[in-house]
Amino acid sequence: MKEKRKDNSCLYWFVFRGAYSGYFGAAAGVLHLLCINYLSDDDFYTINAMKDIIGNLVALIVFILGAQVNWPMVILMAIGLFIGGYIGQYSIRFLSLKIVSWITLGFSIILASWLFYTAY
Repeated sequence: MKEKRKDNSCLYWFVFRGAYSGYFGAAAGVLHLLCINYLSDDDFYTINAMKDIIGNLVALIVFILGAQVNWPMVILMAIGLFIGGYIGQYSIRFLSLKIVSWITLGFSIILASWLFYTAY
């Protein structure tokens, strides 16, 4: 395994990534993965889990402290999150990383197409 660089230059990347994902939002998860991968020696699955935990905790804190929360919608989204999280972590054990990448690409194209269609 190659040695990861552990220096302060990644802090600048965190600031850029935070500003970019806060303004645009597109590909924020990929940027998070790149940054955590830069800092960590762990495998992809662990890095992806860290990305989800860090991102969701930060979003939770920001929305609870600074925004009005639609709690009935939160409950519905939490149910979907737990169902999707369970199915995702169960299926990742049996699927190769290449298949998961293609499935993710397919759903990303479908979602981007739908958002483009509804916006224009």
